[in-house]
Amino acid sequence: MAALSGPGQWWSGICRHIRFASAIRRDRSAGGLPISGGLIERTVTRPLYMMSLRTQFDNLGDLTINAVLAACISARAPLVCLTDGVPQGYLAEFDALASRLGASDIRYASTLAGLYAAVGALCRNGIALTLSPGDVGTGRGWMRRGTLAALSRIAPQRSATLQVGASMADPAAGDARLFALLLERSQPITVRDPVSQATFARMGVEVPVVPDLAFALPCASANGGRDGLIALRKVNSIPFDSLRIAVRALASQMREAGLEPKLYCQVAHDANLHRRLAAELDLRMINLVGGRPGFDDGMAVYANAGAIVSNRLHSLLLAATAGATPYAFVGPAERKITAVFDQAGLNGQIIRLDEAARAGARLAHRAALHRDSVAPAFERNARLLADFFDEAVGR
Repeated sequence: MAALSGPGQWWSGICRHIRFASAIRRDRSAGGLPISGGLIERTVTRPLYMMSLRTQFDNLGDLTINAVLAACISARAPLVCLTDGVPQGYLAEFDALASRLGASDIRYASTLAGLYAAVGALCRNGIALTLSPGDVGTGRGWMRRGTLAALSRIAPQRSATLQVGASMADPAAGDARLFALLLERSQPITVRDPVSQATFARMGVEVPVVPDLAFALPCASANGGRDGLIALRKVNSIPFDSLRIAVRALASQMREAGLEPKLYCQVAHDANLHRRLAAELDLRMINLVGGRPGFDDGMAVYANAGAIVSNRLHSLLLAATAGATPYAFVGPAERKITAVFDQAGLNGQIIRLDEAARAGARLAHRAALHRDSVAPAFERNARLLADFFDEAVGR
């Protein structure tokens, strides 16, 4: 170990361990980012950011918000993405999307190589751990809390934590204590909706709200598509018979508004529900389940849709960026989507389950709603996200 006695020598040794994921190679002529090799070599003055890519691998929404997060960080600071357990197909799709969104300095590493990089970064400019966006549960929270608490004690001046784009409607008491500590140190800990914010407030912690990461995507004008997409996840509090009645009424309202109703399924967990609804209501089903989530495949479906009615948050927001007008379709117990839409200024785009038979007027005015409500909401929230990353990571 004598050869790595100084911080600079230690860092040089660590850099040899950081390689791009070997299975992801693209030719320059194909327009992709050439990442067939390379080390973290450039001199940096900002912390090394680290994020894990472990997620729900068949979910296009999770793929997208992780790619947005990586692009927003790497455009401002060096980023290492940890790839243990990540399928190569997902990794290729992630890298292509992040590159398209402006990622400029992403490296991929195993957890072990990432650990080497983290130790080296602590000797130089410090590290910043990036927490996962999306719905954050408490199942493995002890691991997250333990890691962050250890870092905050071992290297409080050289470590930071960033959270953006997450919902935490039922956080553990340990999360509240840890977040209180991090916020006292002015670290960028946020949630994406007022429900999560109110939950932390009841626990004595004031956490700011920053919009969902999907709002950073460019939003196209209303596309004039003729498909009316219905994309649903199963909600245990809604009996199937009630859902079937509502979907039948919704399909009828879509036809009256000049749309062809179609069920749309992209997440394997939703497939059986869609198949049953398609069979019982005689509706066509667009099924993208299977294989890696294809961003272009999903966006092609959305580009042909004049409207989407869904209780999947990112199906709504991604479709909106392709020019489809989004309508959140929610039951009485829904909190996440209604809270995110309310925060974003889209509370007029919510259809309650018992309102399905009266949704025709809003569906008929979809182009005006997209122009007057949806597009301005994306523009406004994109600015808020840009301001957040400029402040939290740097310009």
